Amino acid sequence: MPYSSDDNDSSNHTDSESETDSESTSETQVVNNDSTLSEPDTSSETTSETPAVNNDSILSESDSENNDSITESTKNTKLKSIDYLKVYDEKRSNYNDLLITFQTSEKKYEKLKKEFYSEKRKVEKELNIIFSKLSKKLTREFGKRKTRTGNNNSGLMKVVPVPERLVKYLDLAEGTKLARPQITKLLNAKFKADGFKEELTNKTVISSSKAAKKLGVQKGAIIEPRGLQTFIAKIFKDDKEANSV
Repeated sequence: MPYSSDDNDSSNHTDSESETDSESTSETQVVNNDSTLSEPDTSSETTSETPAVNNDSILSESDSENNDSITESTKNTKLKSIDYLKVYDEKRSNYNDLLITFQTSEKKYEKLKKEFYSEKRKVEKELNIIFSKLSKKLTREFGKRKTRTGNNNSGLMKVVPVPERLVKYLDLAEGTKLARPQITKLLNAKFKADGFKEELTNKTVISSSKAAKKLGVQKGAIIEPRGLQTFIAKIFKDDKEANSV
């Protein structure tokens, strides 16, 4: 069927309108896309600017607080140093007073110590003199007694020559004869006079070199309370062996 010009024009007109609408739609979409792209940038800039201002404010406040804290800490440190200095001075003064008190007491002690040992030597000398006289007196009185007969003169009650070591220590006359109980009594008295007896333990400690040499023992030798008879028996045994050689 032949085409008419009107139909052709109409068709062309329709196509033209369609193209125009398509271009309009495309432009609208482009505009919208540009708008969409531009909006995030604006919000991003706004968001980034706001926290920056807040951070500066926070840092400023933090620095201020730190400065105040350092200043206050410095003041406290100075106060504590002054307090420690005061306490040190006080303790140092107390320490010096303590030293002075000790030195004064020490001088008094040394003085009392000298007086004690001086008096001790004096009393010991008097005791030794009295004991020496007592020993000689007992020896003479015992020698004047009648010789007993029977069992009383046997065993420990038997009168025998006193060993040389005991004669020297007890300051007896050479050749003195005594019974064992008398020797024991004299030894105990002599040990007390020489200060060898310990009151608490009742032990005898030969603390004198001179006395130890006379008795034939080492300095510091200890005689137990129940060991005196054993000690005397050993001296008698040693004396007997020495005389039998």
